[in-house]
Amino acid sequence: MEKITSCEFSEPVNIGQEIEDFEFSKVVCSTTDHTFELIEQGGKSFYIFKVWDYGTLFIAFLLLIVILWKITGSILNFYFGNFVFTEKKK
Repeated sequence: MEKITSCEFSEPVNIGQEIEDFEFSKVVCSTTDHTFELIEQGGKSFYIFKVWDYGTLFIAFLLLIVILWKITGSILNFYFGNFVFTEKKK
């Protein structure tokens, strides 16, 4: 697991005489408190944010309920015939 560092550059200074050439004289860096995981696969790399928020948990909960509803309905329909949980076949 890795942490990502973010830097902010400020106070530009013109060091050029004839052509404008700017460099920054102040750099402030901070490291995030959130933990990320670097995934490298097939020459590609990306970071995964390792935290679940309430929206993600809510969607996962709804999907779990729908999947369990369908599985339960299919099992009951298999053993007991036309059950209320599933659509009726024509």
